[in-house]
Amino acid sequence: MTKEQENFDNLNTFINLNQLEKKVGYTKFNATVVIKIQTQSNTFDTDVQIIFEGFNNLGTITFLETTIDSRKYPTEFLVKFQNMKLIKNKDLLITGKHPTLGKYAVTVIPH
Repeated sequence: MTKEQENFDNLNTFINLNQLEKKVGYTKFNATVVIKIQTQSNTFDTDVQIIFEGFNNLGTITFLETTIDSRKYPTEFLVKFQNMKLIKNKDLLITGKHPTLGKYAVTVIPH
């Protein structure tokens, strides 16, 4: 199984375990997100959108809260490039490396 397929499976398991409403091509829900980068950690409540549309797109996760400064924190994640796994049997952990912010870990905890 490729990393992309494993991420896709983990994302779909996350959606199903948390009984998040699926619409055609996307899912939208409210969550607490904990964003940890090398220099700091912060927690936000935000709407989260997961889109499954577009050419060669296995899934894109976007934080919709406008108070999260995308220059300071990563706010969009692609199944194709990040690492995604389930933690605590229901939360989603996203890890990766941002070109300017460095390594990060993001936990998505649905309400």
